[in-house]
Amino acid sequence: MLANPDDFEESEPMKRTLLLAIGLCLLVSSCAIPARDTVFQTSIMNASATGGHNGEMTCHELRRHGNFGIGTFDHLGGEMVLLKGKVYQIEADGRIRRMNPSDKVPLATVCQFKADRTVVIRRRSDYEEVKILVNENAPHKNLFYAIKITGQFKSIHTRSGPAREETNSPSSKAGSNQPEFRMNRVSGTIVGFLLPSDVKGANEPEYHLHFLSSDRTQGGHVLSFEITDGKCEIDALDRESPEGE
Repeated sequence: MLANPDDFEESEPMKRTLLLAIGLCLLVSSCAIPARDTVFQTSIMNASATGGHNGEMTCHELRRHGNFGIGTFDHLGGEMVLLKGKVYQIEADGRIRRMNPSDKVPLATVCQFKADRTVVIRRRSDYEEVKILVNENAPHKNLFYAIKITGQFKSIHTRSGPAREETNSPSSKAGSNQPEFRMNRVSGTIVGFLLPSDVKGANEPEYHLHFLSSDRTQGGHVLSFEITDGKCEIDALDRESPEGE
């Protein structure tokens, strides 16, 4: 299996109601070191769908809440991958840009990633087969799980969208003209979350994944893939934030 530099990171299930889950997502932490096994979200997906496109939080502030996650940027410009504390933008033309601390974020979901379990992928598997594998190892349907899939991909299909010029217009019309990218024989990392089905409106329910290639030249919102060799790391985000965060 091809080694990836991003692999070398630090590695009581609790059912929660939707209200509690969303409450945890919107907590703002003032601590320098993010709490483990909690999820932080800035804004909600429905806000961007109804015109909330302007970034309110900087990348510097976002990284105070976690070293791993996904999102988008000011005016919904491109797809975000936060990996090992570094923030990347996959632009609509497919280029990858390392973001500055002052760049703005309107929507992101992040955590301090440390895997609770790792599953080796020993045979060629497509997206649907990997979902089955993850579901077997993430059994609590009311929890948030951070998912990291690293390895060699036979193929991967992604998309990304351009920034919206009309900052008060709904984003729902933007999906039809988002460029798509098809990559073959590429190594990299899929970053994202498995979310409860009840979070619809606050986030994208079930699987929401973004890809970044090992050489930092390709990526996007994951539509499909086939992995030939790799591993899937799963982090159960099953704790309330400590008091005061």
